Amino acid sequence: MKTILCLLFVFGYQVSFAETLTLEEFLSKATSSNLDLKARQAKSDAADAKSISINLPPPMIGITQFKETPGTTTSGFEISQTIPFPTKLTGGHAARKYEAQSEEENRLGSENQTLALG
Repeated sequence: MKTILCLLFVFGYQVSFAETLTLEEFLSKATSSNLDLKARQAKSDAADAKSISINLPPPMIGITQFKETPGTTTSGFEISQTIPFPTKLTGGHAARKYEAQSEEENRLGSENQTLALG
């Protein structure tokens, strides 16, 4: 009889000091410990960082030297540099911005699905 009372006392003591969680705390712990959500957050952050950049192509400069040869009148230098068309730069920026928004929506959808299943 004493053992039963002791067991009830010990278990009652543990239950009374058990940590209680609210729904918000549980969901916060579930989202912070989910590796899939952390990976999606990293992809979303990377796409967001990529959308800010200008993304210019590497500079390509060409130099040509013309020498005077018998029978020709051409002599001198020619220097050329490729510059991208401005609408190509702005179009690329807009596409990267939409990609970042898409990654963020995918992350939010994955988070909602995880919380619904959890």
